[in-house]
Amino acid sequence: MDPVKSAIIVIDRNLRVVGRPDLGNKNVVVMTLESGRRRIGVISVYLEGDRDISPYLTTLQGAIDGVGTGEILIAGDLNAASPWWGCEAEDARGAQVLDFCAQNELEIVNTGRVPTFYTVRGGRECTSIVDITVCSGSLWTKVRNWRVVTEGAGLSDHRPVKFDIEIEPAGELLSPSGTRIYNTAKADWAAFRASLRESLSAGEGLCRLAEGLESPEELESAVSSYTAAILRACEASIPKIGPRRAAGVAWWNNGLTRLRNRAATLRRRIAGANPRRKQLVVDDYLKARTEYKEAIEAAITASWKQFCTKQDRDTVWSGAYRILSKCAAGGGGVEARLRSPAGGGTPLDEEQSAELLAQTFYPDDNPEEDTPSQSERRERVGRLVRELRMVGDETGEERPLPFTREVLLG
Repeated sequence: MDPVKSAIIVIDRNLRVVGRPDLGNKNVVVMTLESGRRRIGVISVYLEGDRDISPYLTTLQGAIDGVGTGEILIAGDLNAASPWWGCEAEDARGAQVLDFCAQNELEIVNTGRVPTFYTVRGGRECTSIVDITVCSGSLWTKVRNWRVVTEGAGLSDHRPVKFDIEIEPAGELLSPSGTRIYNTAKADWAAFRASLRESLSAGEGLCRLAEGLESPEELESAVSSYTAAILRACEASIPKIGPRRAAGVAWWNNGLTRLRNRAATLRRRIAGANPRRKQLVVDDYLKARTEYKEAIEAAITASWKQFCTKQDRDTVWSGAYRILSKCAAGGGGVEARLRSPAGGGTPLDEEQSAELLAQTFYPDDNPEEDTPSQSERRERVGRLVRELRMVGDETGEERPLPFTREVLLG
């Protein structure tokens, strides 16, 4: 039996996980992750370098089509080379991977040129960049801090790759949040009854189907037949609840539209570029893509700051508080952890979060930044405290503070 060469491990209990073994094999593992209203198809792959890549890509295409999430994340060892993910040159497998990504509108997430494969053979270092991460365009703007971990020793020649994904509810098409499939408010019940009677063969109901059953298997078959009849009647007489389109995001602007169109244009130029100039065209596209992503992040931040600035004492509970409470509910009631301003945005634990909040809102007093009036008040308070300590030392007992609040505060 061939060993399994790919896997996905989920340790977050707040995520709903649905495995799809019917779409993969020992080299391709497929599943969906659901958080709030966002559903992401996640695929882990290992494509042997000594075998034709085409059958693997066919399997991947079937997984993308079958998972039906609209947002896809693929990561793994593809044993392919291309400047798009940091290699010096492009091989035939890399060209096939790029064509596959273009057909499915997938974006390359890899950044930089840090080798993902590292080992020492015969006293010499062997490195390459064969581990690739790609995702849908709508998900690409949610990926943060993609990096290759070079510290520490592991059992594999492949270095770990880490990145963060914001999986708050999607901003485009939203799937129904419940389990309802049909819009019963618009049902044609006369057509439903007629279709059900026809499906049950001239009015045979569940009781008639249950007559003469002698085993659990026969009962299961009868129930399945009756359920199928109901579904056929629903299909014939009740419209389905389809995805709804969310309102446009407040932070989008014409500048982002221009950057998006420019990046798309540069990407299309790559296929027809002269081989000697192809690397220049790729570099132009990667630069435009980075500018587009940074502009989106800046626009989101600026929009949120502007929104918060408009809130006053009367509107904060109907504005910012409502948004924050919905975000918490969408994440399973667990608030997002604070991240360190330095160190690549590393999540902080409870003590580190409290320290960050204290330093942000109640920073340490710095005498060098005092205004003249503050310096004078600091000196007055210090002098009075020293006099108070002297009184205590002389008597050996506590004495009431001989200074009024007005004297201390000036």
